[in-house]
Amino acid sequence: MREVLNEPIEVLVSFLPSQALRRRREDRQDRVESRAQKTKSIADKKSHPQINGPGRYNPIAPLLFRWRQKCYRVDKLNLVHSSRDGRDKIYYFSVSDDANFFKLSFSTKTLGWKIEELYTEA
Repeated sequence: MREVLNEPIEVLVSFLPSQALRRRREDRQDRVESRAQKTKSIADKKSHPQINGPGRYNPIAPLLFRWRQKCYRVDKLNLVHSSRDGRDKIYYFSVSDDANFFKLSFSTKTLGWKIEELYTEA
C-alpha cells in the first residue's frame, strides 16, 4: 500500500556515510593513484587532503529517525538522488526497514527533513 504524505519528520537522530558512495570514492581514489604511478608529475609531490566530512563523494544518509512518536531504524539505503526547486536543492533518500519503505527528502533551504512517501506490506 502506498501513501503520499509530505509530512515533516520531528527529529532526525543520526547520520551515516553512504556505503555505496564511499566505495565509489575509494574506486576514484584508486584510479587517481594508478594514474599518478604512471606519470611522475608535480601532482605526485603534493599531498592531497583526505576529506571525511560531507561532500561530493561522502554525503550523509539517514540512519535513524523519529516520526509520529515512533523511532525507525534504517536497515538499507536503496537510492539517493537530488532535484532543484529554484535555488533550493532537495536530496531524496529511498530507505527501508524490516516492514516499510520510505522516501525521505532533505531541503538545503530549510535544512528540514520530510517523509514524502510510505510503502507498507498491508
